[in-house]
Amino acid sequence: MREARVAFVNLCLFTFLTVNLGCLSAVEVDFLTVFESSEGVTISNGIITVITETDAKLKLHGKDVKNKLISFADTAPDKAQDPCDNNRVTDIFKSDDNGLVNLNFKARNVGKAYLCTKDLSQNGTTTTWIHQDKTVMLVIEKKETLMPIWAKIILIGVLMVLSGMFSGLNLGLMALDVQELKLVSKSGTPRQKRYAKKIEPVRRQGNFLLCTLLLGNTLVNSSFTILLDSLTSGIVAVVGSTMAIVIFGEIVPQSICSRYGLAVGAFTINMTKLFMILTFPLSFPISKLLDCILGKEIGNVYSKKQLLELLNIQNEFNDLEQDEVGIISGALKYKDKTVSEVMTAIDDCFLLDEEAILDFKTMSSIVKSGYSRIPVYSGERHNLVAVLFVKDLAFVDPDDCIPLLSVLKFYNHPVHKVFYDTSLDKALEEFKQGRSHMSLVLKINDGGDGDPFYECIGIVTLEDIIEEIIQDEIVDETDVYIDNVSGQKVKRNNQQDFSIFLPDAPTVSKISPQLSFAIFQYLSTSVSMFSDEHVSKHVLRKLIEFPSSVEEMEIDEEDAKNKEIYLYKKGFNCDYFALIIQGRVEVTVGSENILFEDGPFSVFGVGALTRDSNQPFNPDYTVKLLSNVQYLKISRVMYRSALRATKLERQNKTPDTYQEYDEIFFEEAKRSKHAISPLPATDTLSHNSYDSERSGTPTKHGNTKRRMDSLLRRLTPKYDRRKDSRDKEDAAKTLSVGSGQENPLMSNVEETDIERPNSYAELNGSIDRTSDSPV
Repeated sequence: MREARVAFVNLCLFTFLTVNLGCLSAVEVDFLTVFESSEGVTISNGIITVITETDAKLKLHGKDVKNKLISFADTAPDKAQDPCDNNRVTDIFKSDDNGLVNLNFKARNVGKAYLCTKDLSQNGTTTTWIHQDKTVMLVIEKKETLMPIWAKIILIGVLMVLSGMFSGLNLGLMALDVQELKLVSKSGTPRQKRYAKKIEPVRRQGNFLLCTLLLGNTLVNSSFTILLDSLTSGIVAVVGSTMAIVIFGEIVPQSICSRYGLAVGAFTINMTKLFMILTFPLSFPISKLLDCILGKEIGNVYSKKQLLELLNIQNEFNDLEQDEVGIISGALKYKDKTVSEVMTAIDDCFLLDEEAILDFKTMSSIVKSGYSRIPVYSGERHNLVAVLFVKDLAFVDPDDCIPLLSVLKFYNHPVHKVFYDTSLDKALEEFKQGRSHMSLVLKINDGGDGDPFYECIGIVTLEDIIEEIIQDEIVDETDVYIDNVSGQKVKRNNQQDFSIFLPDAPTVSKISPQLSFAIFQYLSTSVSMFSDEHVSKHVLRKLIEFPSSVEEMEIDEEDAKNKEIYLYKKGFNCDYFALIIQGRVEVTVGSENILFEDGPFSVFGVGALTRDSNQPFNPDYTVKLLSNVQYLKISRVMYRSALRATKLERQNKTPDTYQEYDEIFFEEAKRSKHAISPLPATDTLSHNSYDSERSGTPTKHGNTKRRMDSLLRRLTPKYDRRKDSRDKEDAAKTLSVGSGQENPLMSNVEETDIERPNSYAELNGSIDRTSDSPV
């Protein structure tokens, strides 16, 4: 029995030792290492730290560590291989064939964890959990995450919004300089004024605001990247943070704030102030350093040229009218111009000679000029010595023929002078002082061999400067020209012409009785239209002796080189006949422009008398004056009057008849002298005189036509009472030509008389048809 007990005890002891020694020799872990660098796993002082709710891959180093169960206890063992079944606080993990184990601690498992292992028996059953050791190389410290995932996602969204706000305000607020905010606060809409007043105090601290926005943007972007990296890893975090910051933190907010920076800045001004306070310890010192280095911020300042260009660019989008733009641009540019650019050249000015007499002719020309101040020259036009105010002539009677020099000496107005290179602002300042509203523009003439002298090259007035400022022409009720440079005239409907009141006596050209007889003989014998068949000798003598039939055209020797005076001009209609009495003319004939000179008793314009009134005479030659010319001028109207007078003479040769046809002839001839005028003198440098005549310049034809209508209405009834059907037949026979053919011109007159014309236009054709003629 004793031997049996001993054998049983030995067997139990062997079994116990075998089991315990097997357990002791089953798993021996020397230390732990981090196999892969993963988020949430760090090593500090040899202790592996793992954040809860994160994955960590560790490697077991030791004896028999493959395919073992792993767990962790919350209490340290007294010694290695102590059982730890009751102290485990984590889930069970299993190592693989390489001794690698994947760990993931729950959020509740925090603090230090001590490694416990457990082996599987050969029959598949498990053994007890045993501690490995409490050395630091086998201890893992579990830490809880800073915030849960949902909180991280919310915080990432908030940071993304703040990043966009800082980026947008950096562009929106910094683009609004202080000057622009002042402008908006005073001239913007009520809402814009309110926004500008909120932003202006903060924007004045430019560098402080800039540092705050940049620091805030950098801080937010860094935090956003870290949080996003805690949720993801690797390339996903890099690409995600980059795309989010670029799109939602830069592009979108900056595109919005570039257009609506004022409104966005006003709505976020409180948040901006808050971040300025939060970043004050760092941003304020940096801003003061920038102020010392860069100086005070002034803002955008534009020059005059930049303002003009800005005005032109903004003109398409603002509510400025074109005249407003012109006034603004003119006010900005006029100081850069000189008086020589806006003056009226002396050759284009209306001047008076100091030797002039203030008769009706001179004063009517002054009134017709339309000027209130007229310069007066002595000798040459460039030598201006005085200024005549038109109001000074209020008490001057033209019939007194007072010398102009007397009026000038009585009033003695000062003559203001400026140099040609004087700027317009200085000239305007002179005008504003009340000295004068007109100045003579002087320039030093140092050409030639003589000493230099001051020469007047033009006239500048206050109106010229104002027109330059407003960039438009000022036309008052007395102006003749719209622009004194272009010479464009003002079109007026009711313009008085005082030249009709000028006396005729000074213009009458007298000839001797012998010369008058020679003209009579020549016309009656050499010109068929004035032969006895058409015009009686008595009527022809009356026609020659009429005062206005003989005219003179003079050529001024000083202007002979610059002006050409024509009696007839090719291509211009006329309706008068001319016989040269004295002087020389140059005649250009044909398409080959054959030139020859002609003199006394040369006849021109015969066709103007033979044409019907509806067919204007257009000469195919040109007659130009070479010297002073005296000539006999008979218009178509006067010639028709002579034909009528001749007809009356031949029908009834009684004293009453002679008196009646004398009245008809002289009345019509006297009225017709105003209907025809000689060709005007033509400046060789400008042909505007012909253009103005052909453009329909108002003439005196209308007055002549009304007078002729009145005369015919008065005379025709007396004439018709003497007529019957037999008189008509006798008149037709009397007025026939010797060959038996009826003279078309005379028959025309007879038909007109018999049919009792209602107006002058029916008798001689509408005189208005020749109003475009240069004559």
